[in-house]
Amino acid sequence: MDPLAQAQLTPDVLSEVAARFGARPEGLTQLGSFENAVYAFESAEGPRVLRLVHSSHRTRAGVRAELHWLAFLEGAGLSVAGPHPSLAGELVESVVAADGSAFHASSFTRAPGERAAPHELTGDVVRAWGALLGRLRVLTGTYVPEDPRGRPDWTEDPYHVTRHAYAHLVEPGVMERYDALVERLASAPRGSGSYGLVHGDAHPGNFHLSRREDGSPLVTLFDFDDAARNFHAQDVAMAVYYGLWNVPEGEDRAAFARRFLTDLLEGYREHAELPAEDLALVPDLLKLREVMLYVVLHRHLDMQNLDEGQRLLVEGVRRGATSDEPYVDLDFTEFSRAAPMLGE
Repeated sequence: MDPLAQAQLTPDVLSEVAARFGARPEGLTQLGSFENAVYAFESAEGPRVLRLVHSSHRTRAGVRAELHWLAFLEGAGLSVAGPHPSLAGELVESVVAADGSAFHASSFTRAPGERAAPHELTGDVVRAWGALLGRLRVLTGTYVPEDPRGRPDWTEDPYHVTRHAYAHLVEPGVMERYDALVERLASAPRGSGSYGLVHGDAHPGNFHLSRREDGSPLVTLFDFDDAARNFHAQDVAMAVYYGLWNVPEGEDRAAFARRFLTDLLEGYREHAELPAEDLALVPDLLKLREVMLYVVLHRHLDMQNLDEGQRLLVEGVRRGATSDEPYVDLDFTEFSRAAPMLGE
């Protein structure tokens, strides 16, 4: 969460939010989160998650639109951590802070299982991950939004819109690279089959892994905070981006990426297809995430007082954000199929 927003999250605000969802502040356990304040708590119905989104990050209407889509996906049988209403029956509760801003609060089922460790991202798990993304895409094709403008176009994301305010924090050339990527992707064709509502950040930090009775992997997706209208290739690109954070020592990065993408698309293609023209966008989507993340890290972290984990993260992202080298040396169009099909 932005430091200025964090300063407004006082004990009084947190107590008010908790009360509206039948929780007590002392019963909240803080969970790791980058953009929002997220807590675990126990309800009479089972384990829950409480999330507070500051109004500088999302509007109330935007949060409501996110939850409307999420409830639809859950109702359609997708493995997601669905929303639960407050004691007053509201999916979104807004509490005003001392400076006049607000926190938009929501509650969710706590996903079964736990976050997958790197060694657990085996081929069957990556295929299940891909299948979840493919089915999400198909189901969303039948979804009718309550508010068609509720979720932003990716170009309207606050991080993109406000990026130039933070140009002084990063090295020369980073913002120019950022601008070029946004311009190139914004001008790419947006056909109905290639563009729509996507999760936008479906990486291992945003799903839990558990096992069904037959031993097969169950991936349960959560944190739809970045949901936006974007290229369908975005969800695949983000899986690749974060999947490659865990290349085993000594293994060739491109070879690992090839195996990972083969497994991911095998699962995805159980439900949907990504033609060559969609896959051709993946290198720019990967590079945009690198550059954007580098700027966001400078925005949120105290660069003079990084812990070791933060230092390694910043350094790893910096190498890509400050160069024109591709995120991975791979021709993604080689993974297309000549006979696309879309359906469940």
